[in-house]
Amino acid sequence: MANGDPSSVTIIESVVPPAYIVELRPTDAEVPGITYPDLGQLPGGHGIPGESEQATAERELREELVGLNFVHPPELLWSQVTESREGAVPVDRRVSLFGAVVSTAAGVKLNPDNPKLRGDVLIIPKNEQQLEAHKGRLTPFAYAALKHHLSGASWEGWDPKK
Repeated sequence: MANGDPSSVTIIESVVPPAYIVELRPTDAEVPGITYPDLGQLPGGHGIPGESEQATAERELREELVGLNFVHPPELLWSQVTESREGAVPVDRRVSLFGAVVSTAAGVKLNPDNPKLRGDVLIIPKNEQQLEAHKGRLTPFAYAALKHHLSGASWEGWDPKK
């Protein structure tokens, strides 16, 4: 199995209102064949050669979102080599999950200067009932990560596929 580029994603929680901020993926009409069309995902992406996981998380947030006023900048929660796909090719990829806190969700939006971005942001109130109500609007990884984050459990040994 080939090794894929490492990637970093970030759980963003706001203080006011207590909520999670996720990106909505483009629709299938906007990007034909996209996986998980119109579902919420954690912001992030692939690292570039020589870039640390932390630097990748910070760069991806700058590239993808505007209006983030950090109370706590991204900090590593979990990292693991997982099986992924690049097209039809299975690859092993290191995925690193960060957590960050912003003062407010108000004004957070996709970066209008990034032509690769389509979709919107989704604000999910930070409670179990609302997370469950949004389950069908989230990618499996985003839902698993937010559910685990909300539980307050340790990230040691976390498996996003369980």
